[in-house]
Amino acid sequence: MATEDFVGKEVRFGPTPVTADSVQAFCKGINEESPQFTDPSAEDFRAHPFHCVTSVIPASGMAIMHPDAAINFQKIVHAGIEINFRTAILNGDEITSTAVLNRIENKTNGRLLEFSFRTTNQERAVLAEGTTSYFERGESAGKGKPEFPDDEETATVLLVKEFDTLPNQSLLYAEGSGDRFPIHTSDDFARSVGLPGVILHGMCTLALSTRVVVDRSVKGDWGRLATVSCRFSQIAQPGERLRVIAYRNRADGVDFETYNMSGSSILSEAFARIH
Repeated sequence: MATEDFVGKEVRFGPTPVTADSVQAFCKGINEESPQFTDPSAEDFRAHPFHCVTSVIPASGMAIMHPDAAINFQKIVHAGIEINFRTAILNGDEITSTAVLNRIENKTNGRLLEFSFRTTNQERAVLAEGTTSYFERGESAGKGKPEFPDDEETATVLLVKEFDTLPNQSLLYAEGSGDRFPIHTSDDFARSVGLPGVILHGMCTLALSTRVVVDRSVKGDWGRLATVSCRFSQIAQPGERLRVIAYRNRADGVDFETYNMSGSSILSEAFARIH
């Protein structure tokens, strides 16, 4: 059991520099081609909003692997996240993230670990903040079931769009994000911990899916994305074709879900709040 004494303890990662090379490498991992995020000569060149996870995920990972937490990191999968984007990340920034374990919830098939995080730059401006949760899988952890919405639920559909992930998507994202945890890079390791092989990073799937919503809702203007959140309800593997179904159920944003082609929900309860 993770000691209750670890709840509330802060872990810090950084500062790490944001460079043109790191900005471009991250974008390569999420198939982003906008010159704003890929061309250092562009007048408005800056990091993609999701670039904050290059600091957030290591901070929460350090907390997970802290010896006082007593968490079996080999059984960890990302369960969900909410990111509130505050200030643009610029080339030349130095960013630092803190993570705090808020609570531990025992489930029948494992444990849910919830963290809060905050990412700041060298001037202590808040770049992003929110919560992220991880699931420590137990022996009885099962698989998702087909969950395509039925006909009644599709009455409020805003868009349905499919996209292909790359066969090497997890490797590209691992290099760009710095998250090289072997469930995303080694088939042998992934299978040794009960997975079918290398799996996509949840944050990669979320970035790819959110782009569909941003493209449709605000013509690709990532600067208008204020918040994104989701549950990572099932794994996806590199090379899979995924389907995003978006609904305009709120005045300030879009609810959406991502499925694989077998009908299993990959991202559920997803929401993008738009300025």
